[in-house]
Amino acid sequence: MHTLGFLHEHNRPDRNNSVTIRWRNIPTDRKSEFKKANESLVDLLNTLYDYKSIMHYGAYAFSKNAARKTIVTTVEFPHLGGHKLSDKDVLMLRRYYNCECIDRHDKCGEWSSSSSINQCTLRTDYMIQHCPKSCDMCH
Repeated sequence: MHTLGFLHEHNRPDRNNSVTIRWRNIPTDRKSEFKKANESLVDLLNTLYDYKSIMHYGAYAFSKNAARKTIVTTVEFPHLGGHKLSDKDVLMLRRYYNCECIDRHDKCGEWSSSSSINQCTLRTDYMIQHCPKSCDMCH
């Protein structure tokens, strides 16, 4: 993802709404790994913070003491980061590179238009991958 133009998720300018960096647990020579990016230099592509991103460090990354977290979530979340692209990673890549935006299921329109059970909101991870056009997740 670095090669494709992306930074680590925990470096986002809006990260303080989602995580807290425990600076006291980070060695001095590694603090730069956790620096927040300048908002004027980053396009978040109209996406929310992604705890599952392949570009997110784990909770104990670079810790001085393995028992102390360096990244703490502001909401209950079981595991930070991933070993493959998350659905939001894919969405950001599509938006950044203006990839073709198509629905991959014939029921996308029906699922996205239901006012009582809008699947775009309820099943975001699935819908990003299979129904991005109907859920207006392309731009």
